[in-house]
Amino acid sequence: MLIVMNIFFSLACGIITGTVYFIILWQTVKVFLQRNNSSLLIISSFLLRNLMVVLMMLLLVKIGYWWSTIPGLLGFISSRHYFIHRLNPQTQTKLR
Repeated sequence: MLIVMNIFFSLACGIITGTVYFIILWQTVKVFLQRNNSSLLIISSFLLRNLMVVLMMLLLVKIGYWWSTIPGLLGFISSRHYFIHRLNPQTQTKLR
């Protein structure tokens, strides 16, 4: 039972981290397109987003085992797919 709870906790952490990551990325791109010189914004956003992901992975390893990062990564990737389909649905290509 503890393993199942660990898996769901890891998945939820991955989804939350991915959601925050891509919201910050989206806001950074919107501000970048409006400003001329925003290299500090790009660098600080990159460092903040990646630090957040590394801290989440370290938290999952500390709480559970090394394999608890796998559901976390799956949650992160699922939030990425959600934002890709939600924010840009008209560019989806069909496979032939």
